[in-house]
Amino acid sequence: MNTYITAKNLLMLFLELKSLSPVINEWTEEELKSNPPRYYRMLQLKALIKAYNIESFEDFMNGSFIEKNVVEYYNVVFQKAKRELRTDKYDDMDTSHRSSTGVKSLFEMLLEYRCDIIPKEHEFKENSSWK
Repeated sequence: MNTYITAKNLLMLFLELKSLSPVINEWTEEELKSNPPRYYRMLQLKALIKAYNIESFEDFMNGSFIEKNVVEYYNVVFQKAKRELRTDKYDDMDTSHRSSTGVKSLFEMLLEYRCDIIPKEHEFKENSSWK
């Protein structure tokens, strides 16, 4: 059986580490060495980021790696948006959003949103009677 590491794995590992250690500037061997679960996640994430030719955790977080690819690379994203969004919404989408800069902006916005709700999810789970 072959095991494939996908961009989704990269994203999920990033979000997992971000939920455990919210301050990206602290994602160093020195800072995380005393906490093996965080430390090994950081090492895995570092390897995945390198494999995807992303310069740093910050470059992933702000989506700057996206602008390094040609627009055609993201045609799959645009085709999926066209299939799944209402036609009028896709047609109304400014063509600037159908560029690597637009994809970068959307990625950054959605990742920031996802990172913002992580603490709220933990708070909800801790205060929930549904344990």
